[in-house]
Amino acid sequence: MGLSLLILIMMGVYGLVKLEFHPFITQETEGIFQVVYHDTVYNFTIKPYDTLDSVLSQLDLKEDVEMDKINPSQIIKDGDKYILPLKTATVCIHINTADYDQLILLKGVGDKMAQRIIAYRDMYGLFQTLEDLMEVKGIGPKVFEKMKDQLCI
Repeated sequence: MGLSLLILIMMGVYGLVKLEFHPFITQETEGIFQVVYHDTVYNFTIKPYDTLDSVLSQLDLKEDVEMDKINPSQIIKDGDKYILPLKTATVCIHINTADYDQLILLKGVGDKMAQRIIAYRDMYGLFQTLEDLMEVKGIGPKVFEKMKDQLCI
């Protein structure tokens, strides 16, 4: 039993070395890592265990990058491609002038709700505040919270 276990362990170690997979054997070669920023692909030569921060520090990043969505300590490896998350401009929909096609772009507003907003506007006049939108049937505090960042008067 002892000899067969020893042979099995030796075969396992030999297999790991043959596959170049061993926790104490590291690959010391450099690799290529790509970063996509505004439809431009930047290539970087990286070393094993480089972090995303070490690569991004080489770029001149503007304020349009969503830094909260980036993990700077992320380990990168050869062949990886990273697309930088960009801040998106929030569309402001004017609730007093928006037509049906614009209103259905609001979060939480569908066909019927858009029609109700237009009907309310036609019957009672222009909204004085954003919160007045909650007077429309079906728009309560929860629905209003979803859409308020998209609204303006």
